[in-house]
Amino acid sequence: MPQVLFFGRLREIAEAAGRAITFEPTTKTVENLVLRIASLDPDLGEAIKKPGVRCMVDGLLIPIDENAFEISTAKEIAFLPPVSGG
Repeated sequence: MPQVLFFGRLREIAEAAGRAITFEPTTKTVENLVLRIASLDPDLGEAIKKPGVRCMVDGLLIPIDENAFEISTAKEIAFLPPVSGG
């Protein structure tokens, strides 16, 4: 089971830096994982679905709606909100 991490405002919404999320047999892509997270925590799921949120799987940037990338063997999955600055 991969470690699922949250950064920035996503960490605030999740009230934790990461969570242990049990993958179901259908949890094979990032998009499936987002749906799983939304079923467990609707507010966090909606925040992850917002434009600009990025996902890194074992250090590789993957589009959230990418359905061809298999995540079942991943060790770490991180969700990052858009970065802003001055």
